[in-house]
Amino acid sequence: MTDMMIELADMGDGARKDVGCGVLYGLLRDSAYKIRKVAGQEKENHISRGLWPEEKKSVKAKIAIPKKASPPAPSLVIDRSWKASGMSGRLPRSAM
Repeated sequence: MTDMMIELADMGDGARKDVGCGVLYGLLRDSAYKIRKVAGQEKENHISRGLWPEEKKSVKAKIAIPKKASPPAPSLVIDRSWKASGMSGRLPRSAM
């Protein structure tokens, strides 16, 4: 998620026409890095307390549980078609 936030901020920052948008994209980028830092700290905290799930490949291979079909998880899609369409300087509404 944070990689996508940073990528969107970089794309928008490169296409912006004024300072106000730069502030907005800077806020998005800073937030992504803060989220990444806090998530990493929480992961380390859980690992040190033994609360982070360990991957046990041998156990997974021994247990054959049939998988049920589940609906696809929602995803965030960044529309990059504007780059090729010649609309330089403006992001499409779908990316905002």
